[in-house]
Amino acid sequence: MLRNPSDALLSDYLFCGGMFFEKGSISLETFAREDFIPGRDIWNHILAFWDRRKDENVLPLCYENMKADLPQTIERVASFIGIQLDEELKQIVLKQSDIKFMREHEAQFEDHIIRETRSAAMRLPLDGQLSKVRNGVVGESKLAVPDDIKKELEDIWREEITSKFGLNSYEDLRKELMM
Repeated sequence: MLRNPSDALLSDYLFCGGMFFEKGSISLETFAREDFIPGRDIWNHILAFWDRRKDENVLPLCYENMKADLPQTIERVASFIGIQLDEELKQIVLKQSDIKFMREHEAQFEDHIIRETRSAAMRLPLDGQLSKVRNGVVGESKLAVPDDIKKELEDIWREEITSKFGLNSYEDLRKELMM
């Protein structure tokens, strides 16, 4: 699933803070410049995926599109994997995909075995959590990511994606995938 690079940065930072380093021990800006930007994983993912996006065994999804129309996304996924989706099953999936349900069952989304092993090996506090459940908000990075980092992400987008595919922004990519 694809995601806006700025939102992906914030999500990675919040997840890794507790997984690979103690929360709050490094700043978002440091994380961006020392991990997220140098690895260029999100851009490499788009580069590797783009030419295959129309293959019959590839289902291109954007997080923002899923959030905008979860029922349609559920229908697309079910069709893609060959599951007959009746109304009852669709309602179950909708309920269990809701952020409220996920928060109520947060322990089911927590990687406690990995957390315990990793924390001991890395000498991190053993009481940390690795929940993948946050808040389900799209665009949260607009306020959280510093402007200079956003500009760097935009510059990399132009260098890596616009120059190769003519997509001027992540929004252009989303629109292209919705066609």
